[in-house]
Amino acid sequence: TVVDIVPHGHTMNGFRPGVTQTVTLQQGQAYQLRGSQTGSGDLTGTRITARDGKKLAVYSGHFCAYVRPECTSCDHIFDQSLPIEYWGRKFSLRGTESMVEDRIKVMSMEDSCVVTFYGSGGPRNVVTLDSAGDWFEGSLNHYGWDCYVESSAPISLCLFMGSSGNGQGDPSLINIPPIDHTVTEAIFATYSTPYTNTHFVNIMAKASEMPLIRLDGNPITSHPNSTNTEYAYARVPIAAGQHALTTSGEGFVAYAYGVGSHESYGYAVGMSLAAAWQTLLVNGHTVDSGAVVDVCYPDTVTLSVSSIGEVDSVLWYRDRLFKGRGMAYMVD
Repeated sequence: TVVDIVPHGHTMNGFRPGVTQTVTLQQGQAYQLRGSQTGSGDLTGTRITARDGKKLAVYSGHFCAYVRPECTSCDHIFDQSLPIEYWGRKFSLRGTESMVEDRIKVMSMEDSCVVTFYGSGGPRNVVTLDSAGDWFEGSLNHYGWDCYVESSAPISLCLFMGSSGNGQGDPSLINIPPIDHTVTEAIFATYSTPYTNTHFVNIMAKASEMPLIRLDGNPITSHPNSTNTEYAYARVPIAAGQHALTTSGEGFVAYAYGVGSHESYGYAVGMSLAAAWQTLLVNGHTVDSGAVVDVCYPDTVTLSVSSIGEVDSVLWYRDRLFKGRGMAYMVD
């Protein structure tokens, strides 16, 4: 598997920002790229591509990151990076319990991406990311702990739990699922140690969906997202052990985390890894897979595709087969 790497920062082995480097991996092999410890060694925004449609997994993090406010403790942060086809344009999130401060970082997939951060009372910050791979970092509690984020192009959003406040918690990294990538069931477990002993799950969904969600078979108490009341959240303390989230509705996204004396962990527990949702409209009619819309000659056929995520190509074939990413429609 030939892998092209375009670093966004300097590396310990001398790779320069913006210069493509190529490595070849055999099945089961791993390759580690380390940022330089002097100068600009932040690898955020690095582009990694496997040639010829082959698959790979990418993990990223930091040996011992300090997360503001100014602190005296650091911790190992680590998570699997999401492939760009799973990035989104809409995010609803709530800060973690027991932290002095959480920080969020957004990164753009396209040039000239406009990202709007909504806090209590409306837009609180509008940022333009000029180039693909550019990123912006800010304090979540600047937006009042509730936050709704919307962008003009797909972005990734990471939440960084802050360093210990009053002895509780420490840095952790969580890739936040886009609010559109919901699931209807998730089974997850806490990570319990003598030091990590207080656990929570944050659940996000449309406000109308919240009454349908069950945690271990029980209804949950939710609160509207003060920045966009179409969505709501629940921040629920949970006991150590295994838990299940289910819904009879459209779905939810969620992340679990725990804190203790100068310790923490966190990870996403509910996120659909289906490709971006797409809709086909023919002459104003929504066409779902298997549905039929009658069009009579010599009517003009107008096709329109809207997508939450990336669309590589939209093609019209003379053999009457409409194709896009992950879908095919016959149009008669």
